[in-house]
Amino acid sequence: MIRDLRYALRTLLKSPGFAIVAVLTLGLGIAANTSIFSAVDAVLLHPLPYSHPEQLVEVTKTMPMFELFQSHSSALDFLDYRAQAKAFSEMAAIERGQFNLTGDREPERLPGMRVSPALFSLLGVTPVLGRGFAPEEDQFGRHRVVVLSETLWRSHFGAGREILGKQIELDGENYTVIGVARPMLTFFSRAELWLPLAFSPAELVPNRRGHQNLDVVARLRPGVNLAQAAGDLQRVASQMTMQDSTWYPKGWSIEAAPLVASVSGPIRTPLLVLLGAVALVLLISCANVANLLLARASARQKEITIRTALGAGRLVIVRQLLAESATIALAAAGLGYLASNWVLDLFERFGPQGLLRGQHLQANLVVGGFTLLISAVATLFFGLAPAVAASKTDLNDALKEGSRGASTGTGKQRLRAILMASEVALSLTLLISAGLLIRSFVRLQQASPGFDAQHLATFQVTLPVAGYRENARIGAFQDELLTRLASLPGVTATGEVDPLPFSGSNRGGSFNIVGHPWSNSQATPDVAYRRASPAYFQAMQIPVLRGRVFSAQDGPASPKVAVVDEPFVHQFFPKENPIGMQLSGPDPGGYTIVGVVGGVKSNSLSVAPVSTIYYSSVQAPFRAMTFVLRTAAGDPLSLLPAIRREVQALDRNLPVYRPATMEERLSDSLARTRFSTTLLAVFAGIALLLAAIGIYGVISYVVGQRGHEIGIRMALGARPRDAVLLVLRQGTVPVLVGIAVGFAASLAATRALSTLLYGVSATDPLTFVLLSLFLAAVALVASYVPALRATKVDPMVALRYE
Repeated sequence: MIRDLRYALRTLLKSPGFAIVAVLTLGLGIAANTSIFSAVDAVLLHPLPYSHPEQLVEVTKTMPMFELFQSHSSALDFLDYRAQAKAFSEMAAIERGQFNLTGDREPERLPGMRVSPALFSLLGVTPVLGRGFAPEEDQFGRHRVVVLSETLWRSHFGAGREILGKQIELDGENYTVIGVARPMLTFFSRAELWLPLAFSPAELVPNRRGHQNLDVVARLRPGVNLAQAAGDLQRVASQMTMQDSTWYPKGWSIEAAPLVASVSGPIRTPLLVLLGAVALVLLISCANVANLLLARASARQKEITIRTALGAGRLVIVRQLLAESATIALAAAGLGYLASNWVLDLFERFGPQGLLRGQHLQANLVVGGFTLLISAVATLFFGLAPAVAASKTDLNDALKEGSRGASTGTGKQRLRAILMASEVALSLTLLISAGLLIRSFVRLQQASPGFDAQHLATFQVTLPVAGYRENARIGAFQDELLTRLASLPGVTATGEVDPLPFSGSNRGGSFNIVGHPWSNSQATPDVAYRRASPAYFQAMQIPVLRGRVFSAQDGPASPKVAVVDEPFVHQFFPKENPIGMQLSGPDPGGYTIVGVVGGVKSNSLSVAPVSTIYYSSVQAPFRAMTFVLRTAAGDPLSLLPAIRREVQALDRNLPVYRPATMEERLSDSLARTRFSTTLLAVFAGIALLLAAIGIYGVISYVVGQRGHEIGIRMALGARPRDAVLLVLRQGTVPVLVGIAVGFAASLAATRALSTLLYGVSATDPLTFVLLSLFLAAVALVASYVPALRATKVDPMVALRYE
């Protein structure tokens, strides 16, 4: 075998042009596969960098009667789970949050988590400096300690060990730094610091069971499987129903799902689609190289025949040719692996933020093994058939002096035609898939969010509990800042809302219509909640359809009012006028509906607006505030320095964070879709290019092989057009067969894209027909260029005796 590889290397070095083209073609396909597989490995195969990740689960609850599925849990829920469940060795709760870092530096808003002290040991995470939380530090009053992320420690505190024991100010309160840790649970959310989750007495009163804001993770006991854990949690749910049937009516359940499922999230389907796309690119690359090897084998037919005549068996010939294929594949694998590292760097540098939910892409040993595996498979795919075909020789015909043009057997012609048709079919499948996603993305960009996003600046401010405990203080800050913002040059309208559409946050819950109780068989519906200032609707240019929005008369002491949107009216008042109707929830007391506004999409342009109730932020002020400013012209974020001055004039410890134009927020909501669509379009373009090169190569080879025949025809009076048509016919049949097969394959394959499409059918006839015609035109051009060379054949040269 070593001798075969040496001979193969010497042979390829004698034909550097062929070797370079083959290695580059195959290396392109391997690089694309290795890059996407790295993402699949990070997200789907090995996403959890913790010990025994198969034991880690996420605990959620499902309450069909309230239309809650895989919902978060309340503090009291978590305490009941932890006390009563027997299937878990450890359980921890996580509350995602944001914290104002203040003190001697410029105030800054940092993402963080409040976590149960058990989280570090549950995950098997050891801090790089200091310690994690002690069990007693989850007691309210003993919780003023913090663990910093390694990134924050290095960027803000100079990576000094003296940070341990020092105090930092978070939300106006002092916390002692006890440790530094690497990132944890980045697929839930990014965190720069962790605080102990200590429940205050106010969080443990019975009516707080509806405050569901905790993620719960647990580790299965050794020997306990997921089915046993589910049975144990169902027992806990039954006990909780017996204890309090008001909060936990019959029919609810507690569920455990592998924690790994939380990592993939909405990226799973696009990743698998891209993995399928690059697999098609690799197949096209293999078909191209196989055609190159067939042409090379035909050119070497006499050499192979002489070796056979000298006693070399067919198996020896096949082994030798496979050794050449393996050499090409190994070189392509090395090139593809190196190129994939460069591609992964581009992914992380230019891909949308949070594309893979905190996962770091790298070409590791698993990825390297995958590269070698696909290289071995590729060797068999593109090398075996040409090797077997080349080993079939007729000694008498092959040794004849004038047999150069007759050496192309029917079997080889058929194999080349099959490979060409396969390239065309695979390319068409990729082209149509990319075309559908591109059309869908264009439709998505054109979709209306329900407001005018132009000339709209947004930013957030969150008031700490320390200093802002009373609603009156919160309301006064909001009113004063809105007044100051409205006076800035160029500002035409200002408003405040929580949560802002396309901010990534949502709030909602159940409600009741006074005088219209839900039937016993009807689930209590959930709707979205927003708190908004009176001028918010004007600033966003959300149309008022009926009644009015909030006004200056709707003060804290006035009767509570609410505004609902059009989807709410269609769902709950399809035949009634909602104005004047009374609602209850989420706060005590009733709300009178005073107006109806247009529906607004929340976090995705592809999802229709959900039923929403707006409450007045004047009557129900909230510490988390998002402000919107509409300007007359220009870049609205040019006002950011003035905005910061106005905020710090009211409170110097308040950071302005997440500033962005509304257009940027809409663009960010499309980032993952844009990125995956772009990648698929790139892969489709590569496939098209490879198919065109493959067709060109085959037709060029045909022209070279049939030059003697074409010369005779020209000598006998054939016109140049006849020569062109003769060559084109040989390429047209495989192309048409490939388009037919690709069309049928696309009808089946694009059904997997249906969940990713917006406003476009998975079998959109316009996309299918236009791209089929486009590919046929490309194939025609790729065939026509070498066919023209057939008209240049000199009959006298072709007829000359060799």
